[in-house]
Amino acid sequence: MKSIYLTNVKLKPILEKLEEGQLKLNGGQTLLNKLNKEKEEFEEKTTKLKVAAEECTKRKEDIQMSLEINILKLNRANALLRELNEEEIRWDKEIKH
Repeated sequence: MKSIYLTNVKLKPILEKLEEGQLKLNGGQTLLNKLNKEKEEFEEKTTKLKVAAEECTKRKEDIQMSLEINILKLNRANALLRELNEEEIRWDKEIKH
């Protein structure tokens, strides 16, 4: 009986530390699970933001291309108007003569 008692006396602090360690492990695991969940949420948000950024970049490029095309059209229209204005002046001269 004495050996069982001594074994229990020696094991009691070890078992208490084991229980304390198990509680810390459970708390750490809970925190780890929470942080992993937050990480997944942030990764999901990051992915959505990257997709939105790519769409905005594409839209910006499309608008820039449209702007360049419209500037070319405007320049051509102005050139045409200048030529037509010169024609109007020439026709007025021909009519007056």
